Amino acid sequence: MLNKPSFLIGVFLISFANLLFELLLVRIASVTLAPQTAFVVISVVMCGMTIGALLVFLLPGLIRNERADLWISASALLFAITEFAATLIHLHTKFATNYYQIGFLQFSLAYTTLLLPFVLSGICICLALARFPQYLAKTYAADLCGAAFACLALPALLTVFDGVSACIFVACLSALSGLAFAIGKSKRLVASSLILATLFFSLSLFNLQSHTMKIEWRVGVKEGPVDFESWNSYSRLIQKPPHKGAPFFWSKSSSAPNFYTEEIYLLIDSVAGTMMPFYDGNLEKVGFLKFDATNAGYYLRDNANVLVIGVGGGRDILSALVFGARAVTGVEINQSIINLLTGRCSLFNQIARNPRVHLVNEDGRTFMIRTEQKFDFIQISLVDTFAATVSGAMSFSENSIYTVEAWRLALERLSDRGIFSFSYWHSEKIPFFHRFVYTAAAALRSQNIDNPTRHMILLQNKGNVDHVRTLLVCRSPFSKQDIDKIREVANRLHYKIIFDPEQVDSSDEAQMLSEFDPTKEPKYYHLAPATDDRPFPFSFTPFPWEQIFVHPEGIPLVVSLVFAVCGILLPLALTKRNFSFVRAIP
Repeated sequence: MLNKPSFLIGVFLISFANLLFELLLVRIASVTLAPQTAFVVISVVMCGMTIGALLVFLLPGLIRNERADLWISASALLFAITEFAATLIHLHTKFATNYYQIGFLQFSLAYTTLLLPFVLSGICICLALARFPQYLAKTYAADLCGAAFACLALPALLTVFDGVSACIFVACLSALSGLAFAIGKSKRLVASSLILATLFFSLSLFNLQSHTMKIEWRVGVKEGPVDFESWNSYSRLIQKPPHKGAPFFWSKSSSAPNFYTEEIYLLIDSVAGTMMPFYDGNLEKVGFLKFDATNAGYYLRDNANVLVIGVGGGRDILSALVFGARAVTGVEINQSIINLLTGRCSLFNQIARNPRVHLVNEDGRTFMIRTEQKFDFIQISLVDTFAATVSGAMSFSENSIYTVEAWRLALERLSDRGIFSFSYWHSEKIPFFHRFVYTAAAALRSQNIDNPTRHMILLQNKGNVDHVRTLLVCRSPFSKQDIDKIREVANRLHYKIIFDPEQVDSSDEAQMLSEFDPTKEPKYYHLAPATDDRPFPFSFTPFPWEQIFVHPEGIPLVVSLVFAVCGILLPLALTKRNFSFVRAIP
């Protein structure tokens, strides 16, 4: 006899736990694996649940069997156990020693261990839907509601738990779903469910305090000492212990004197880092920022109203203050970073206490859309984190600020004398900085500026030893005074001007860039500007078919195809009987 309320609660909880585990895995895999690889979690979930449903389909006796109700409860309990085990195995697996490579066998192991829980949740949900067809609408509604509430619950859950402890808590929820299914069916399953739910809930609280289960490997690198860790739905932020010594530079001038300071390293997910310099209100202690090529544009604008997109550890805000900015608005999408600057680290770095500084927790593009302010200087310096979202492959939180439409919006927010400063990595092997030059040119043309040449300056350190370039874009044509000033700064700080409004470096690369035509690039590279319709600014090359067994974008495809063929297509092909819907026992 069906206990309808407890049955629907069970369906809600198993769907709730299933999707929560998927979302948490994306976050964890974004740390343990290369960010591109984290998206394969979606494939794991879909493949696992399909295999689970297929097993029910190929074994129709499970539905007709009088013990089918017990199988529903047992599969929910097994999901809880295997989910916990899969998380534990994944955390202790060293996947790669090279960010650009991943081992086929290691990834296959990860896929297998993470697949099993979703096979069991697929069995549970499919059995629940097929067992009582007369209640199909309500059962399906409970399933959808569970998934919907999981999306809403994730941000709240990660304000209480870290990502790993949250996975243990999800096992508790799955055990509770087994309890709901078992009510009125089996006292043993009820007792087992209560024991497992209590055990996993206690373990989640214990791990929250002790961090016994934690991320051991980060893209093949052993996780070192951590002072503080914070999780949210789009990133994992860790704070390393403070260290003293020479300050960090994105692009250090060779003429810089020796400096000594104290800094804190912040790491977002697996590869994105930012430095938090010590700042007690004395700007002379952060004077080294005048010798970073990413700040070259500040020499052209004094007493500026500055907008910094991507606050990070506060270096760019301090740079604006060092150069005499009258006001600085720092927009940061990551609430965890804002919390550090205004709370835990507010004495180490006191930018939040400076009356000239205003911190905003918001997406940079959204802020530019709603603000009516005009800025004399807008700075974006290496702000991307490559933190994986669940929106789809290669979808990162920073994608929206690297498009033509976003840069056109930035130009609209500049004052008449305003400068947009953009700094990013450059590689001679893959010239992806070229895309940003073409993006700036396209944004200027969208503002009815037919000749972008007078509005752009590109520079880097001489010798290009650090592979960071800075692009300056002015809403109005750069004046003769601006050009003379940037040349004087470049000469004094040993920067190389690749092109400015009056001259272009003699190199072939500079000559090609100064024409602002991406069609003249080698055909192998995709360097046309990213747009809102195609917001994938970090996709520069065709799919690496020749490296499919070692590349972080190829291995997931191969492994996913193998499991889909062996787990889904092959069983269907080998099945010779005719399929038909099975009438369930009322």
